[in-house]
Parts: sequence; C-alpha cells; structure tokens
Amino acid sequence: VFVGTGSYSAFEEHLYDIGGDIATAGHTVVCTGANVGLTGALVKGMLAGKGQVVGIIHTSLYEIEGVVEGVDPELATDVFHEHDKIRTEGEVLIFMPGGVDTLAALFHTLLLIETGVLHKHVYVYNIGQWLGPALEQLAYATKLGFCDIKKLLITQHDFKLILEEIGLLEAPAV
Repeated sequence: VFVGTGSYSAFEEHLYDIGGDIATAGHTVVCTGANVGLTGALVKGMLAGKGQVVGIIHTSLYEIEGVVEGVDPELATDVFHEHDKIRTEGEVLIFMPGGVDTLAALFHTLLLIETGVLHKHVYVYNIGQWLGPALEQLAYATKLGFCDIKKLLITQHDFKLILEEIGLLEAPAV
C-alpha cells in the first residue's frame, strides 16, 4: 500500500477502519509503517484488528516519522529502494491519498507496468477524488493514444469493493 503520511483528519478515521477491514479479510499490508498521518491511521487499524504489517521505510523518513509500535521496519537506503521493495513484496498494489511521494510511486509503477517490467494489479482508492485531476490527465493521454489507463489501473471509491475484487483476482501472468 502506498499512502501519505500527511494528516487530513477527514480521511484518518476512515483509513483506521479500512486497516481493520483489511486485517479481518486476512490480508497483510506492506507499507512504510510510518507513525504519522494517513499511514499511521491505516497501520494502527491493521494492528488493532490483529492484522500483519510489513514495514519498509527509507532511513530519512524513519528518522523523522518513526514507525507504529508493533511494526519491525526494514530500512531502505532511499525512497526509490523503498518503493521498489514495497512493489516487490506486495501481491496487489493499492494507492491511497498522499502527496508527491505517493504520486511519484504511482506514476513510476504505471511506467513499469506499461513497459512490461511489472505485472501486478494496481488499485487507486480515490476517496474524496484525491487523484481526480491526475486521472483526468491519464484519460486524456489515453484519448490521444499515449497509454491505456484501463490496462494500467483500477480506480474505486469504495474500499470494500477493492477487498472483494482482490479476493477474486488471480495473479497476472509473468
């Protein structure tokens, strides 16, 4: 899961609940495990629901934000190493609200999929239309023939539907 460490109170309680839903569904979350913002809310919800969290965080972020108690982090040398490890460890990639770091990870992931380097399902949990303008740009790029957004990612406004779809998905052919 890629999710921001910024704090947006309207989403924090919701992401805490989603963490509990993911734990109840029996999935493990791979993310930074950071102790703040939306990431912290998601991880705390996972742990409260007795879920498992694999923390992969780059050292500078770890020094600033720490990780939620109960997460044993693997320290990455830089943000790109962190993103690569999360992409490698996760069976399905889910992008939730975040800032530049989350957006960079999303667009790099889309590039890897489009070029055939990565073969994973990508979901965008588009709560509050946080990615609306970027999705509009991708739709326009699709219209112009530069990419095919429908082959790159699945957007969803209801997280329970993502959980249902994940349960039905088979791993893409590698």
